[in-house]
Amino acid sequence: MPPTFDVQDVIRRVARGDESGFARLLAPTPSLELTPDAPVGSFTRETPQRPKLAQGGGIYLLAWSIQLRSGGYQILGTRVRASDGMVLDQGGILLGTNRTQPPNPVVASDGTDFLVAWESQDSQPGASILARRVQGATGALLESEPLRISPSTSWSSTPAIAFDGSQYLVVWTRTLTAEEAHIQGARVRASDGVVLDPTGLLLSSAPGFRRNPEVAFSEGHFLVVWQDERMGNSDIYGTRVRASDGEVLEPGGIPLVDNPGKQLMPVVAAIDGTFLVVWIEVDSYSIVYINGKRVLASSGEVIDQMLWFAYSPSFDIAPPALVSDGTHFLLMWSSSTYLPSGKDLFGTRIQTTGPVSGPPVQVVAFGTDREESPTMAFDGNNILAVWRETRNAGQLFGARLEPSSWMTLDPAPLLCSSLFNQEVMPAMAAGTTTSLVVWMDSRDRSGYFDIYGVRVRNSDGVILDPTAIPIVQAVGAQVEPAVAFDGSNYLVVWSDWGTSGSSSGTIRGARVRASDGKVLDPSGILISSIALNEAEPAVAFGMGSFLVTWKDWQANVGIRGARVRASDGRVLDPTGINVTSTSGFPRSSSVAFGRDSFLVVWEDARNGTPDIYGARVRASDGKVLDTAGIPLSTAPGPQGYPAVAFDGSNFLAVWVNLRTREADIHGTRVRAWDGVVLDGAGLALCTEPGNQDFPELVFNGSVYLMTWMDTRQEVQRFNGMRLTTQGTSLDGSGLLIADVTQAWSSTKKAAVTSAGSGQFLVAYDRFDAESRQPRVRLRRLFEPLGNGAACERGTDCASGVCVEGVCL
Repeated sequence: MPPTFDVQDVIRRVARGDESGFARLLAPTPSLELTPDAPVGSFTRETPQRPKLAQGGGIYLLAWSIQLRSGGYQILGTRVRASDGMVLDQGGILLGTNRTQPPNPVVASDGTDFLVAWESQDSQPGASILARRVQGATGALLESEPLRISPSTSWSSTPAIAFDGSQYLVVWTRTLTAEEAHIQGARVRASDGVVLDPTGLLLSSAPGFRRNPEVAFSEGHFLVVWQDERMGNSDIYGTRVRASDGEVLEPGGIPLVDNPGKQLMPVVAAIDGTFLVVWIEVDSYSIVYINGKRVLASSGEVIDQMLWFAYSPSFDIAPPALVSDGTHFLLMWSSSTYLPSGKDLFGTRIQTTGPVSGPPVQVVAFGTDREESPTMAFDGNNILAVWRETRNAGQLFGARLEPSSWMTLDPAPLLCSSLFNQEVMPAMAAGTTTSLVVWMDSRDRSGYFDIYGVRVRNSDGVILDPTAIPIVQAVGAQVEPAVAFDGSNYLVVWSDWGTSGSSSGTIRGARVRASDGKVLDPSGILISSIALNEAEPAVAFGMGSFLVTWKDWQANVGIRGARVRASDGRVLDPTGINVTSTSGFPRSSSVAFGRDSFLVVWEDARNGTPDIYGARVRASDGKVLDTAGIPLSTAPGPQGYPAVAFDGSNFLAVWVNLRTREADIHGTRVRAWDGVVLDGAGLALCTEPGNQDFPELVFNGSVYLMTWMDTRQEVQRFNGMRLTTQGTSLDGSGLLIADVTQAWSSTKKAAVTSAGSGQFLVAYDRFDAESRQPRVRLRRLFEPLGNGAACERGTDCASGVCVEGVCL
């Protein structure tokens, strides 16, 4: 006979908290990730290198490479619509990678799609030529893994590429020794990417070294040209390759020019059976010329003695760009010869027979002063020219040009090398009805950060600002934001490297109105006025003013601070408050308000290894009440990265402890009214295997939430733990907030805030695969509700039981 039980009796026992009635305390439930802001195209932090351009089907594809600050290279691309110049891939297309050397990407089109080739040292000793096809309509990669174009046993570099109507010819330099290098190639079928010459075509094998090949196609023949050192000097040679079968028609090479001096960096284009080869020539007086010759596709005959296009009295001409518009060749180069200062782009039109069509003209003059490395392509009507502009950290800009006049069709240059903006190092504070999330944002300028933010509605997590609020946009870099709330407005503070007109860091801030997100101090508040290499700001609010603290690296190193009046943003301590000044390089301050004073905690190595110290600062007058500092922990081993919060009676300070080889989190309570440390031996809060780093802390009116970066066996997670006011964990060894193992966090620190009992808001940055940049993400944590609270489901309640909308 099955057992019987009274359902109502079970519910009554659960409501009483009877253990036998299945009462249980549930951990907070994290929400799905919230995205505070959409990616925005912005300047790249890394300088683009070697841009190359091709056109097909009304779409241009631009390819370039960047050297990552973390090491290695990426090959990137973007499509530009020919009809209106719209850049279609603002975040760029990741085409490939290279481990150690610039990959020198090149690109050609079959009229619809594209083939991008580059050199790579990623997968084998030496270097290979790899390639990928890119769909013109969508930018999608047509191969999941790159195609191997060169034989696996070769050291191959500096590729070039052309298309003949059904197949591509990719050519490259194969280096054998320091004194000998050949030119090789392979045909690639456009329809499926099959390499038709897997062992390679030997295009030139004469003794000596050759490099920098280029290739073009016309009337059944490719013409491959290169820089040739067989005679001891640097000359220009070439050979024709029959497209139908890959036969090399001039295996010994066509000597295009073997003058005294050096002939360098050839380029080639074709019109109706005529090739034009152009190169840079440096004579014995270091005068630089751009010269050329035309070659017939049918016979390989060189039909010019020499064509002269430009000169410079000093070596300042970069490799030129060359295309054809069907009737003329169009040549573009960068030079300072015709300018009083700086560099600009110049161009000339060249007929298929007869002389140059006119003198050089300045093109795409947008008032810039440093344009170089041009590349061009023709779409049947107009040209797109792309160049690197070094005054903007080497970004790639472009403009559509009318080919007969070189007139610009775009009112402003097109930013072509944009990547999506980075969002890192979030900070948060909760207001009455909203929370403000702020972060460092790279959308405005290459290599620099500004501070942006959004308001989040506390009741439901809705982002109230669909476009992020620019809290500060200024010269230099604005970094390390922190934020606090005064009951009406937020104060955002940051370390400012540039606004003061020097490279020294200052601490600045701005108030943001909670009701509408308006920045009340658009010019910013100068909080530290001495510019003493100040960094790592922290902020808290109490008794009508904010206390801002920071690390001061200048002269007598210490933690300094200043109060800012909430009502009008006035700095009450213009010369600063010396919170501590020791020989222990104090750093990493955190601050909270309680009772009538602020507690500032920091890392301090006055005893040899870093310990944790603190001091109270009276809110009414800024007086430091503990001038010698309160030793919160002087335990063996390094300690650092403290955080502090207040629970209504005491402060709780937490920090990282490295007394063992692994990082744990320890803490102590500090009595607010007299600064007495209540846990002399410290509280071991999280001592799990692995490393627990970078703790943050907030109190929600009943419990603390502590967050940290948790790394165990190569798994990287943001974890959290609720703590009672006695420092006891309510969640065992912690709860998972976000697993970022496959999407690393750049700052490894989660910001946390709470608008009151029952919920927390956590912010962190992690790598976003779609934008290929670190982005800020949010999660709301819902604490289980107590008996009698309104509920929708059992998981809302601490008991796990929700009956008729009420937790039992």
